[in-house]
Amino acid sequence: MDVDLVVIGAGPGGYTAAIKAAQLGMKTAIVEKDQALGGTCLNVGCIPSKALLSSTELYREAQHSFGAHGISADGLSMDVGAMMKRKDGVVRKMARGIDYLMNKNGIKRVLGLGCIAGPNEVEVDDGNKTQSLKAKRILIATGSRVAGLPFLEIDGATVLSSDHAIALGQAPESMGKDQNFPVSIEVQLLGGKEAGARSTANLCTPGTNVVMDKKLVTRHCTTSKSETYRGDRWVTVEVEVRGGEVIKHILDGKVVLQYDKPQLDPRDADAKKLIKGDKVLLESGYISLQSESHPVEFRKVELLPLK
Repeated sequence: MDVDLVVIGAGPGGYTAAIKAAQLGMKTAIVEKDQALGGTCLNVGCIPSKALLSSTELYREAQHSFGAHGISADGLSMDVGAMMKRKDGVVRKMARGIDYLMNKNGIKRVLGLGCIAGPNEVEVDDGNKTQSLKAKRILIATGSRVAGLPFLEIDGATVLSSDHAIALGQAPESMGKDQNFPVSIEVQLLGGKEAGARSTANLCTPGTNVVMDKKLVTRHCTTSKSETYRGDRWVTVEVEVRGGEVIKHILDGKVVLQYDKPQLDPRDADAKKLIKGDKVLLESGYISLQSESHPVEFRKVELLPLK
């Protein structure tokens, strides 16, 4: 493909530059490794954090200010799952707006990881194939990512980054200071060791239980039927969730684990605080992604509605 300009990165800098170039008459392509455009700001930064801030400000106002207006708000509570769902809706709506602007201005979207192969060439790897883009000009707008600390590992459980904070499944105020993990249903992603079998797309259930083969499973982790993946290999992991009925872990098109009726564990002190009445079944919320003991890269993470 030959174009006048290739923009690498579709965050606020990249997509606005691409739109302006197209409006000036340049044939433009934009390269982005994630399915959703908008970069850190839209997907895991400014926009989702402000959406959550808006919800929490309303909650605080209801707590402390409604009384002065003669409005009683007894029994006020926070539904983190619903709050996160609203935040995701805000992000999706704005992402669709960027998609519209790309199409309106005739900008070619190229999905994959861009690499400058030469003075006027960008190679794009989408995980399955590589394609080459020829361009008179190349604009690098690769954006930002979370900066770690050399002495403190960001594990997503005890130490959180901003990426984790905007996708919590349990309200931080309901978590104990010494709580090891959020109460959650987790898909555990593991790489293989030098020797021996080690499955991935496993299930971990801190503070929760599930049902398998009509039996309640109370152990902390359950291994899948996957093969062992060693070295640098891309795999496709899908989690098919049909409410609280059936949940499937699918690895490269094959079901490697299946369970149903996810529920809070009344024996767990942290989960017990989240149980309302005698309702323990989980019917909404999020599936957590957990990886440990090795570097893991996510090419893209998508939430897709089931038909």
